[in-house]
Amino acid sequence: MKSPDAAPPLAVVQHRGVTLMPAIAERSGGFQFSLGAFDAVGDPVTGVAHRRHGGVTVPPAPPAAPPALRWSGPHLYAGVVFGQFGHFVAESLSRLWAMRAAPEAALVWHRHPAWTAPGLSRWQQDVLALAGLGGRTHRFIDAPVVVDDILVPEQGHVMGHVLHPAQVRALGVHPFRAPQAGRRLWVSRSALAKANGMIEREDELEALLRDRRWEVVHPERRDVAAQLALYEDAEILAGFEGSAFHLLLMGRDIRARVLLLDRRLAPAQHRTYDIIAQALGFPQERLSVALDPVRGRGNTGTWRLQHPAAAAAALDSAAGAP
Repeated sequence: MKSPDAAPPLAVVQHRGVTLMPAIAERSGGFQFSLGAFDAVGDPVTGVAHRRHGGVTVPPAPPAAPPALRWSGPHLYAGVVFGQFGHFVAESLSRLWAMRAAPEAALVWHRHPAWTAPGLSRWQQDVLALAGLGGRTHRFIDAPVVVDDILVPEQGHVMGHVLHPAQVRALGVHPFRAPQAGRRLWVSRSALAKANGMIEREDELEALLRDRRWEVVHPERRDVAAQLALYEDAEILAGFEGSAFHLLLMGRDIRARVLLLDRRLAPAQHRTYDIIAQALGFPQERLSVALDPVRGRGNTGTWRLQHPAAAAAALDSAAGAP
C-alpha cells in the first residue's frame, strides 16, 4: 500500500474570463443543488463542480446574455459555503490546501441555497480565522458574474472518498497536547435542534455516564477554539456520529481514542469518519447500539435509544478503566 505522502499532487487550474452562476436548489448529480461556471467559449469549468460520496453537481443552463457584473483582479475559487457546522469544516474548506498559497487573491464562494444569511456567521468567521483566512476578502456569487482571472483548485477532501495529505496538513492548525489521564468526554447531541437528527433517551444515557465518571459536553455552547481545547484534553472522546467529530480535522497530533456510536447513517457517511481517523492517525472504533426509528432518515432522522444502560456499559467496556 502506498503511504499517504505518495498521493499524487492536487491540481490548480487558472482560468480567464469565466462566468460563474449562483447555486440553485434542484436535484443535481445526487445533490439538492446545482452550481457551475463556464469558460470564455461557453464550455463548463468542471473543476468548480462539488463532489461528495461519489456524486458530483452538474452545472445549470448557461446565461442567456453576458452578465452585467464583472470582477477584475486575482481570485481563487474557494467552494461552497454550507450553513451546517460539520459540512462547513469538512466541505467548505475542502480547497484550503491551495487558499493560503495565493494570499493576494479574493476568495470566491458559492452559497448553498439553504444558507440565506447575508454574510458569514460568527462561528464561520472563527473557523476561517483559525484556518488562517482571517482578513481575507470573500466574494459571494449571488448573480451571474464574469471573473477575469481565477484559480480553481481541486478539492482536497471529498467526503466519503478521499482526504489528501496536503489538505490534512493545511487544515490541521491546532496542535493537540498530551491528554489528561483518564478523562472521558461524551460529546452530546441532546441540546441540538430537532431538525439536526436527534437520539431520544440520550439524556438518560448521559446521566448514567456521569455516574460512571464521564464528562458530558455540549460543543455548540462553546466557540470553536474552546471546543478544540476541550477535545485535546480527552483520553477518550465519544458520542453519536455527528458534525462535532468533523472538527477533529482542524487538529494535529491527536492523542484521543475516539468511540463513535452508530447513528444508522449511510455507508458512504460512515466512510467519511473512517477516512478522517486514518488520515489523521488516531484510533477510532464504531459501536452499535439498539435504536428504534422515530421519524425521518439519514443525517436528520430521529431515533430512540432502546437500552441506555446497555449503551453505557458498552462505552465503559470499550473505553477501559478510567
